Amino acid sequence: VGVDLSDGMLAHARDKTIYHALIRAELTDYAGANNAAFDLIVSADTLVYFGELKGIVAAFVRALRPRGLLVFTLEHAVGNDDVDYRLQPHGRYIHGRGYVERLLTSAGLRPTIVEAELRMEAGAPVPGLVIRAVKPVSANPVSVRG
Repeated sequence: VGVDLSDGMLAHARDKTIYHALIRAELTDYAGANNAAFDLIVSADTLVYFGELKGIVAAFVRALRPRGLLVFTLEHAVGNDDVDYRLQPHGRYIHGRGYVERLLTSAGLRPTIVEAELRMEAGAPVPGLVIRAVKPVSANPVSVRG
């Protein structure tokens, strides 16, 4: 299932012929409305347009089945680990590794985070985080805090 607000991105996804369904919707709303519907959620180069991640993480937790896997990428706030997130001049957010780890753990997920170069931009590598988080069989988070 592919989810996007952009008709252009959905058309591009349709051309790949790899999706069973393509849904025009806001990602947080869609994930939050599909309780325990997915074994795997992958979000590459999407959450860089979200600053605060609490809402989308909570929606992903609801959408995952027990033992479900969440995999996503973020641009890394290298050298700014005291920063939760910050909007950059290019219109995308950078996120602190500590913030991401705290948020996922408090949501009841078991995260593994590795640093990686996401792409080249203006001839320079973009530092990123590749996050893998597993939903345990019984995830009973008290609250999702940032």
